[in-house]
Amino acid sequence: MKPEATWLGEETLVLGECTPNMGLPSAFVADLVLQDADTLFFDKPDGSEQVLPGQIAVSHDGRWLVFVDIGRRDLWKVSVADLFRRVGVALNAGERLPAEGVFLSPQWSPDDRWLNFWYVLGFGPDTDACDVTIVRLDVGSGEFQEVLSKPQLITLLGLNRYLSFTVCGREPRWRLSPGGELALVQILDTIDTDPGLLILPLDEISDD
Repeated sequence: MKPEATWLGEETLVLGECTPNMGLPSAFVADLVLQDADTLFFDKPDGSEQVLPGQIAVSHDGRWLVFVDIGRRDLWKVSVADLFRRVGVALNAGERLPAEGVFLSPQWSPDDRWLNFWYVLGFGPDTDACDVTIVRLDVGSGEFQEVLSKPQLITLLGLNRYLSFTVCGREPRWRLSPGGELALVQILDTIDTDPGLLILPLDEISDD
């Protein structure tokens, strides 16, 4: 189990992520009142296939769970209330957030208004496969904004550190500061980078 498991519902619910031996990472939910636990999964609204949360983030007020599906192409927002009883139940179409693309490592803003995440840019004349930027989504209105562009990230991180985040399938590990103006980012040990932590200034994500 990852150490970032979250206690919810006045300590009656635990939500987290784990990696079974020889298995894929998965989310789990444990209901301490019912004394039961289960892998967290849903069905698509049309019942065509399962939706498996790949990366999860709980709002600071403990009311909402946002997750990126395993395919990293859909963002879903569901209520934490009765979450255990919703395991295996179809999602509502309105629970899919209005954003298109490939999403990684969601983080809520301190006021739970914005969802911040790393966003894989589409291949083009100025981008390579799996180039990333940092963006934010207004969860209520659907407004989509760029926070740090690719050139800004290269300036702040340095080219080699930036390239370490562009490996396809890699999910950046980061945390927003309590004020939401800084981000603590983990730098991995690669052939071109040393392991460590880096502070990114995110002044752009302050509320207007």
